[in-house]
Amino acid sequence: MKKLKLIVVLCISILILGACQRKDIEEPVFHNIPDYGWQIPRGEIPDWDSILSDVKVTDNITENMDYELDDSEIDVDIAGEYYLFLTATDEAGNQMQAMIPIDVIEEDSDTYIAYNNAVNLTFSQLTIGNNRSYNYGDIRIIESEIKWLEDGAIYRSLATGLEGFYISEGDFYGMWGGKVVPVVFSFERPATWEEMKPYVDEVTEYIVPEQNAIDKIMNKFSKVQSIDGTFDFENRIFEFEIADHNVTAEEMQITGEMLGYILAALEEYAPTTDMQPNSYSFSLDMNR
Repeated sequence: MKKLKLIVVLCISILILGACQRKDIEEPVFHNIPDYGWQIPRGEIPDWDSILSDVKVTDNITENMDYELDDSEIDVDIAGEYYLFLTATDEAGNQMQAMIPIDVIEEDSDTYIAYNNAVNLTFSQLTIGNNRSYNYGDIRIIESEIKWLEDGAIYRSLATGLEGFYISEGDFYGMWGGKVVPVVFSFERPATWEEMKPYVDEVTEYIVPEQNAIDKIMNKFSKVQSIDGTFDFENRIFEFEIADHNVTAEEMQITGEMLGYILAALEEYAPTTDMQPNSYSFSLDMNR
């Protein structure tokens, strides 16, 4: 009788041990993996915790599963299509990997928006102010530009306003130039006119009211480190590229919006151009 009881206990023990030693062959399972391209603006550091907030992983044996994240293939400084890899491994070594499409995209810069608005400006977009003045948003379009709204109208109107601001000097400074100066410059108003004057001196060398401003603009562009190109003044051949609107505008200490108006003004010379959301190329042979 004792022998039979021993056999039964032994059999039960073997069964329990066998169950405990049963091989785990099931892989972890991911849940709520997005199947679309998650968009990240170029140059922005992604917040993976926010992007992956709904992603979960479970396993048939291992509890409280977690996963490893690999974003080494994603270059946030270059627009393109990438993948974010997630890997989960259970206690038995079973592994599951998930891929999430990530699109690094170019957002429309202020330069891009302003440029397109300028070259497509129509009379219907203007409002009539006091004394039959015409306004484009906060920018006053001077009377001489009403007939020729495309391309350089906003640029020359701002240049005229800036010229008036410069001539008025300290008397006008307290008003910060109406709406003109904040559109042109990328910084807050300095405390005094004396602190502001050097910046105005510099930009009035190339933001000018006259129609034939191309030489002054090209002379300025040739000195900007973030603009790469050929500026052949003798043969009147100009070719250049702006790799990043924001970088160039910052170096020139003007707003991205103002850079857009400057580039739009150059369209009157019929160059070959390629304006992208955050880059630009220009080619012009004035002998043709």
